[in-house]
Order: sequence, then C-alpha cells, then structure tokens
Amino acid sequence: MKKGKYEIHEHKLQLETVSPVSIGDGGTLSPLTDYVLDNRNNKIYYIDKDKFEESLIDNDKVDDFTNKIYNITNRDKTYFLKDFIKKELFETVQNLSEQPIPISKRINQNPRELHTIIKSNENLYISGSTLKGAFKWIILYQFIKNNYEGQRLFQEFLRTINSEYNSKNNFRLKTRNIDDKFKEIENAVFGNLRNKKQAMLFSKFQVSDSNLTKVSEL
Repeated sequence: MKKGKYEIHEHKLQLETVSPVSIGDGGTLSPLTDYVLDNRNNKIYYIDKDKFEESLIDNDKVDDFTNKIYNITNRDKTYFLKDFIKKELFETVQNLSEQPIPISKRINQNPRELHTIIKSNENLYISGSTLKGAFKWIILYQFIKNNYEGQRLFQEFLRTINSEYNSKNNFRLKTRNIDDKFKEIENAVFGNLRNKKQAMLFSKFQVSDSNLTKVSEL
C-alpha cells in the first residue's frame, strides 16, 4: 500500500518479554488504603473502594481510620489494613477486595507504595510509543557496537561527558552540551531530527499498541 511517495508495509508481530515489563501511568497504591499483601499465599488483594468506604460509614469508623493512618507513619504497615478490616469493620479482606493478583515471590519487607501501570478500561497493554522507543534503542545499540562511525561518535560522547563533568559550566549548560553530542549519534542513524525538510525514515515507522490483556489472565 502506498501513501504519498512512501510505500507502507504492515507486519504483525508476536513479542515475548524476557523480563518483567512495567510502563507506569503515574499513579500509586498505598498499603494503608489500597491493597493488602498476603505473603502466605503470594497474592495481593486490591481493596474495592466503594465496598470499603461503605463499610467504614456503616460502622462509623471513618474518623477512627483516618486517625490510625496519621499515627502509623513510621511503623510497620504489613498488617495494618488487614487488621483494621478484621477488628474494626468485622469483615474479611476477600469480601472487600477485587480479584487477587498473584505475585512471583514472597515480599519480606515493610510494604511500600506500588506504582500502577497503564490500562485501558482496566485491561493491561504495552503502548506502541514504548515499543517504538525500544526498537529505537536496539538500532542505536547495533550502530554503536558494530559500526566504526558509531563507535567513533560514542567515544566522543563519552569524552564530552567526562569533560563536562570536570568543567565549571552550570548544570543546564552541561546537560545541553551532553544532549547535543548524543543527538549527533541519533542524527547519524535516523537523520537530522531538527531539519523538518529532511526525510526521516524512522519517523515513518509506526507501532500500534499491543492487544489488551485482562489482569485475571496474567
């Protein structure tokens, strides 16, 4: 298929990850209000907000819950929410939770905030822009590793880092000089990104989002 002067080819890929993949959406979950860690069964229970709030109101425990959170700041949070649900709301975590999520190994530390990942209607996916970024770094790596010009430019980039680290330039100028030197490597591979009139092959490389995956299918 042709679009303008470019010929478009579409390829369907099946990718297998070799390590955990996490693409954050900027959100977080707190062990004090949002989830309960079940190390015995290697699961995490996400609290159903509506059910939990309803139970707090029905048991007149809203103020009590707020005060306990305020006073637990520097203490172990492992069993706080679970114990509050059991002892103050007379409920089980399972009754106030969504579908539990399995975890790969036991977490032997005070639970911390969990960073949430991108979703569409609560289904998980890998964004096309992230995949395109990964392909870009693969191409750059191969250029630097296997191409003489790539190796030369990369050595110049390293020398620039060392030079700017020891220079008296302010942080902003140091960063700009290092970024400019790295752009020389990108330009050698993908074309001059600052010249809109110059054809840039990689800009025509489009990657769609992955298929949606339900949390229960993990």
